[in-house]
Amino acid sequence: MKTLTVIPTPIGNLQDVSDHMRSAMAFVDVVLCESIGMTKKLYQVLEIPLPKLVRYWQKTEQHITQHLEELPGERIGLVTDAGMPCISDPGYQLVASWQEKGWPVTVVPGPSALVVAVALSGIPAESFQFLGFLPTKSAARKGKLSTLQKSGMCGVIYESPHRIQAMCDDIQAVYGSDHLVCVMRELSKKFESYYKGSISNVIAMMQQDALKGEFCVVIHRQKAVPKWQEDALILRSYLSVSDCAGACAKIHGVSKSEVYAFLLEK
Repeated sequence: MKTLTVIPTPIGNLQDVSDHMRSAMAFVDVVLCESIGMTKKLYQVLEIPLPKLVRYWQKTEQHITQHLEELPGERIGLVTDAGMPCISDPGYQLVASWQEKGWPVTVVPGPSALVVAVALSGIPAESFQFLGFLPTKSAARKGKLSTLQKSGMCGVIYESPHRIQAMCDDIQAVYGSDHLVCVMRELSKKFESYYKGSISNVIAMMQQDALKGEFCVVIHRQKAVPKWQEDALILRSYLSVSDCAGACAKIHGVSKSEVYAFLLEK
């Protein structure tokens, strides 16, 4: 029976490699990796004997998951170039396929830019949405941001240096210039830095710097609009204020007077 060990790798600082990560890397017979070159270099730097490396990424994922029995060795490891596999990186299909066969899967805890970004941002994130990399087109990106805004949840986004400025422009267009964000780059690396404040101020600060490295963006939640308010505004187009308030109160179980007062303000 083949075993799968999901192994995180440093997101920028080799000191983040734990004894658990080292032992897991040394234990496996085969490593499925995003980049053979990067993984080989990591093994060499850590002075761990190199197992067989098999490239695992978008173009090979389907073939490998459909032919798991053909993988050489019994102890298989999964790594990405940086961070935790399966988090905005290939891996979940492999884990799911492994579990369907009833084979053992274990995950080694370790580095993740997502967790570091949320902690460093200083922005409330009791619940948040992780959106990974958003679409490259502005219209599609704004659509995702608009959905996040309406959810009333904090958002965490990854972005490249080539699109971070456009991303921030779209955040400002959707949320408004005063909305609080924290934009971080080069997490855990020598030149780690962050910009925090209103999105308009963050954009101004970023324009003064050379934007290099990988970015994480944390967006403060926007208070969600209650569903009854959305429905009240729609019904108001067809009903009187009093009738609209009564209908919304009955449908949503809220106070008629509260709905009535809301409509009068509009």
